[in-house]
Amino acid sequence: LDAFLDAEDVLKVEGRLSRSSFPNSFKHPTVIPPGHHVTNLIIAHYHETVKHQGKGFTINEIRSDGYWICGLSRAVATHIRHCVTCRRVRRPVESQRMSDLPVERAEPTRPFTYCGMECFGPFWTKQGRKQEKRYGLLLTCFCSRAIHIEMLEDLSTDTFINGLICFIALRGAELDMNRLNVFLTEKQCDFVMNAPHASHAGGVWERQIRTVRSVLNATLLLSPDHCATMAIVNSRPLTADALDGHNRLEPLTPNHLITMKSTPALPPPGKFEREDLYGRKRWRQVQYLTEQFGSRWKREYLHSITTRQCWHSTKRNLQVGDIVM
Repeated sequence: LDAFLDAEDVLKVEGRLSRSSFPNSFKHPTVIPPGHHVTNLIIAHYHETVKHQGKGFTINEIRSDGYWICGLSRAVATHIRHCVTCRRVRRPVESQRMSDLPVERAEPTRPFTYCGMECFGPFWTKQGRKQEKRYGLLLTCFCSRAIHIEMLEDLSTDTFINGLICFIALRGAELDMNRLNVFLTEKQCDFVMNAPHASHAGGVWERQIRTVRSVLNATLLLSPDHCATMAIVNSRPLTADALDGHNRLEPLTPNHLITMKSTPALPPPGKFEREDLYGRKRWRQVQYLTEQFGSRWKREYLHSITTRQCWHSTKRNLQVGDIVM
């Protein structure tokens, strides 16, 4: 820095700007020692001057006003880290370790016994000579990840109930449904609302909405029937493991589980083996395939959702006195 003492015995920086036309305070800034109380006051003053805009803005403002603080970058970073205003504005969102899967996703059940729902849209459709908005009601099974779509004319309560009645008429009365907390207690439906601002808790259906949107955008002009979209999405493989190798199995899809939704009240007696596929009794073939689908669901799909993709470590919960907003 080629520091020198000026006429007032103040330590200045010689630098390489002596031939410039800038003021002397800019060409030869005053050297300030690190860690001093006055140094901290200077940093706090200029940090407030730039309206808490960050380290770069604060450093530029300090040096442009003629101060050269040794270790300025580290000192400013330390000040910002302890600044209450910056902690309130820029504090990252707190997260906790990802919880275990709910029992609805870890137990084999018939399709759409446990499901989540969400409305999406709008999509523009042509009705006569005018265009109108239409929405979609997506219901996805927690167990098989199959989907069911109903078209809604609007987002009113009556329209939603009509769509839900159509779903129950086709898929049967359900035991437990997510996302809502009202509807027909005599149907034995239990609705559970997501926590506010926790959209990641609905990833089971949010991801399917993205898939449905991409399919609808590509097929909306070709097919007005949303059943085609359901067929396409429900034909997707649940895992990619069965796609590798020369002797690969047919990928397990939600359609495999949907087509076997109707099951007897009591399981048929007997042990079903691979030889039943080539026997004359078709009911034994069906029961063997049913067991295979259930076994593959447990072996291929259930293990794929066991690992935590994010939020791996347990963190301290928020307590009284923490700066949150």
